[in-house]
Amino acid sequence: MWNKPTLEFEQEPLGDAAGAMFRLSGKLIGTRESYDFLDSVRKFLHEGGRTALIDLSGVDRVTSPGVGILAALYTTAIRANARIALVAVPEAVRSLLKVVLLWDLLPHYETKEEALNAGESQARVREANPEE
Repeated sequence: MWNKPTLEFEQEPLGDAAGAMFRLSGKLIGTRESYDFLDSVRKFLHEGGRTALIDLSGVDRVTSPGVGILAALYTTAIRANARIALVAVPEAVRSLLKVVLLWDLLPHYETKEEALNAGESQARVREANPEE
């Protein structure tokens, strides 16, 4: 008998090879599919990706391992000198991230456009102040 995956995700380019949107649907829990998602984003960042947006609009459940996966992605992005941001976070996930103190750490936006505009603003600030 075939079981439906607990998490499905797709990667879509963000206009150039340096950016990608990862769209998730299902449950971000301690399953093979969730760790496959982690591996895919890490691979993207290690291969030169500069921006990874994580669209959580289709996620209906996050457990402790899922929180760990998001924290690991944050750490991976920092080490790769890349940017990671959450997009369209459902209220239940938002509440959980606030409890575990990740909400203030992970940049988050309502839409992909807001996330992209914020990234462009940050890049302009870095270009104007290269010593920072």
